[in-house]
Amino acid sequence: MNRSLSLLLSSLAYSFFLGGSLLDAEPVPKLVLLWETEPIFSYPECAVYDPEQEVVYISNIGETPKDVPPNGDGFVSVMNLDGSVKTLKWIQDLNDPKGMDIWKDTLWVNDRDAIVEVDIPKDQVQQRHELDDVVFLNDIGVGPRGQIYSNDADGHKVLAFKNGTWDVFWEDPDEGRPNGVWVEEDRILLAMNWSHQLISMDTKTMEQTVLLDNIGAADGIEPVGNGGYLITDYLGQVFYLSPSGKGTVLLDSRGEQHTADLEYIPDQQLVIIPRHKNHTVAAYRLNWD
Repeated sequence: MNRSLSLLLSSLAYSFFLGGSLLDAEPVPKLVLLWETEPIFSYPECAVYDPEQEVVYISNIGETPKDVPPNGDGFVSVMNLDGSVKTLKWIQDLNDPKGMDIWKDTLWVNDRDAIVEVDIPKDQVQQRHELDDVVFLNDIGVGPRGQIYSNDADGHKVLAFKNGTWDVFWEDPDEGRPNGVWVEEDRILLAMNWSHQLISMDTKTMEQTVLLDNIGAADGIEPVGNGGYLITDYLGQVFYLSPSGKGTVLLDSRGEQHTADLEYIPDQQLVIIPRHKNHTVAAYRLNWD
């Protein structure tokens, strides 16, 4: 598929089959490309918006493969909302920074086998939690009460931060590989990379519900404010899950562009997507017209 055709398809939303029946029509947004950076990043993985600073943080894994010892070439970048880069290497000397989230003045960063706390006002790492018995940390999420969960994707488990320590919250017996995580009041949403599902888990009863199937290499999760969610497939798709549970593919760039852990900024209807192996970051308008 040539690039012009791919960009045309990127602006169109098409419905897909779920459970063998065609989904009924309901309001579905479109993704309209606004800008994409030059390939100046180093395997950008996750985007997080800081409303206080009005900037977006981008984690960069660096050039070191995960099957070799880390060498500290990972970093976090700071971007403006117009696509310009404020600081390419804001926080440096990280190993393989992936998922990030913000609580108050702290940026929490999953960094291979450690979880890093970055003091945002001071522009520096304030604490590094070295963890035993983890394989490769991926996404991390902070809930409305400050509850923090971290996915050890390759270790097939989810960790929880309580009373200053990290403990195993859930182990995945089916090895669906929990990649993305979104934390709410009494539940977490998990993007399962190998089982290609979005699941909801009650944090009190541990009851699980499959919200969406067939979503590829599920990666990032973001609510859009109406009870619906955006979910990325790392291989190049973006899905919309409606409040009624209907799924739609909003973007399919498989074979050309990767779609890693996204961010959504509601008041601007702006979707920020790191393109990982493309070494770029792109922004889309979530258009409901």
